[in-house]
Amino acid sequence: MKHFFQDGKRNLIEISASFEMVWTDEYLRWEPSNYENSVEVYLPASSVWKPEIFVFYSSKEGSSIKGDLNVRVNSDGVVRYYVPFTTTSLCPIDVKYFPFDKQHCVIKFGSWANTADSVIFRLLSPEPNLEDFYDNQEWVLNHCYAEQVLNFQQIGNQSKQAPVIALHMHIERQSFYYIFNLVVPSALITVVSVIGFHLPSASTGARLTKVRLGMMTLLSMSIVLLTVVTDMPKFGLEAVPGKKGSFSGVPLMGLYYFGLLLIVSFSTVTTSWFVSIEKRLISDGIPWYLQWLILDWRNLSFQRYKPVCSSERKQSLNKIAMHELGMNPTSPSGNDSSAGRLRSCQDNIAERLNDARESEKNVNCSREMITLLEKLLYEVRIIAMVVNEPLDSTVKTKESLLIRRMDRLSLTVYLITFVIFTLMFFYHDWY
Repeated sequence: MKHFFQDGKRNLIEISASFEMVWTDEYLRWEPSNYENSVEVYLPASSVWKPEIFVFYSSKEGSSIKGDLNVRVNSDGVVRYYVPFTTTSLCPIDVKYFPFDKQHCVIKFGSWANTADSVIFRLLSPEPNLEDFYDNQEWVLNHCYAEQVLNFQQIGNQSKQAPVIALHMHIERQSFYYIFNLVVPSALITVVSVIGFHLPSASTGARLTKVRLGMMTLLSMSIVLLTVVTDMPKFGLEAVPGKKGSFSGVPLMGLYYFGLLLIVSFSTVTTSWFVSIEKRLISDGIPWYLQWLILDWRNLSFQRYKPVCSSERKQSLNKIAMHELGMNPTSPSGNDSSAGRLRSCQDNIAERLNDARESEKNVNCSREMITLLEKLLYEVRIIAMVVNEPLDSTVKTKESLLIRRMDRLSLTVYLITFVIFTLMFFYHDWY
């Protein structure tokens, strides 16, 4: 055997090999002394009788193996016929464990015209010669052997035996190509997308962007899945009873990709659910079925966080503003609403403007007017800084604690599910 090619999509195997047939022909004997001591001659193959060899279950017309080479004939009637050939035969593929599948192909050679009463095939060696064999990039030939079998043929009312040589080929698919080009990229896309879904909103913006990320991830994995489908033979859910070459079972890679698609799909749905919850938290509060997520398991009580501002700069600005405006920082007025403080500031500004007008009327020196205007401008800037200062993003509330714990819980569940699917894909003895 020199080479073989397995076409999984069409369930065919093509082999390039050669064999030597040896038989004895009683009509080709002679005495060497009568022919100048010639003990061996070469004759055209078409001029002598030779057994007919056909390939059973061939996919091409004219499945007989015919050679145009010469035959070598000895004086004792032994004929040797060397036949190189290339043939294509059916080889049903069971893709249940794709891309870790192992296949068993049987190529049968025999004669249609001759039965076991007239021709008997015997093997000189059950092991084929693989010295000139070229490896296949997709398949590995684990074992190859030939055996002699008998097929029963129904000729009229009689059942006769036909001699058949069966060539058994045990091949195994090299899975590195599919793992490196299909499995690893899909796994990375899934992990990155799941982690991206559960990043804090302060880092990635609104959660609606994450929903778009999920849709793009599903589209990318669908394109990769199309590549897998083009390389994978068709399969059925149930085998046809009593039919040869009928296999059932979803391919292992198909199940793995289906699991990855489920993870990304449910992650997208979970992100959409989180968006709905965040919008309802402000008006409706925390739902009753999520109260357990804000439970402090150490103290066995629900945590209640006060909105404490962690910005010392904002506190100092409030003190400066209240001091400049003549307000007591410890008085209840310091805790009034922004509208009340602005009204107080407006009154104070109006009072200082009146003082400025009085100073302009009674004092001829403009230096005091400039000083008053500078103080007024400083107070306006302080008020603007206090009013427009954004709330600190690190304010701890029950709502933020709930969203954060929901993100962590969801991320943990999906990553554990991904690891389980991956381990089940590589360790597939359970399937």
